[in-house]
Amino acid sequence: MTMFEVGTPDTGASFDVVDGARLVSLRFDGLELLRTTDPRGGFSFGGFVLIPWAGFLPGASLEVGGVTYHFTPNWGDDRVHGLLSESEWAVAGDVLTVAFPEQWPFGGTAQLKPTVEEDEVVVRLDVTAGDCEMPIAIGWHPWFRRRLTSGAEMKLTLPGDARMWEPSSEEEPNGRWIAPGQGPFDNCFSTQGAVVCEWVGDTTAVRLLVSSDSGLIGLYDPEESGIAIEPMTAVPGTLPGWLEPAETQSLTVRMKWEHPEERSRC
Repeated sequence: MTMFEVGTPDTGASFDVVDGARLVSLRFDGLELLRTTDPRGGFSFGGFVLIPWAGFLPGASLEVGGVTYHFTPNWGDDRVHGLLSESEWAVAGDVLTVAFPEQWPFGGTAQLKPTVEEDEVVVRLDVTAGDCEMPIAIGWHPWFRRRLTSGAEMKLTLPGDARMWEPSSEEEPNGRWIAPGQGPFDNCFSTQGAVVCEWVGDTTAVRLLVSSDSGLIGLYDPEESGIAIEPMTAVPGTLPGWLEPAETQSLTVRMKWEHPEERSRC
């Protein structure tokens, strides 16, 4: 395990360079907000990149320009969450970098740059094409604790403008955006706002606002111990972005923290 640290031991973030640049700790005032372990491993803890797609790629295959490309399945017969979350990244100054593996036929590189500001952690993901044009989607998949070690329980609130993606059906073959129903959720939402996670207990009260510049965010919350909040540039299983040679697409994720009483005084 090779750690890349930003911030301080009390307030900051830690990334495991060897394990796909996985976020393994997110701390605020000494409180760990991340689900840092899970017996299932892999896609069940920390925070990991979703590049060059988020979610399931059915049959672990992708058609581009009339050519079908096949990838190594990692979830039954499908490929889930892209190709870079299991790669070893490298430290280059204040960023982490990686080249796409050989099974991605288009080449290209990715970069992750985390920074800590006064009241937030910012994670910027950049994907740059190599000599070939290529399809692309970018996402990030952090798991947050439902319950802090202090016993404080999370309450999650969607932004008021959130619309939920309903995949294709006989009535709507191209899918559609609808008003969110009642959870639990395993869905993608469009929103310009922030998902609010608020942990409140007898001795603890902290609020985390998760947002991005993409306008899309995935939410997975059926589990007892954690909730995944996943900013992304495209609905899962799609790669609608297109990069020309040497062109870059980015995703910036902001995780802003505050104590609820601080907000009430403003």
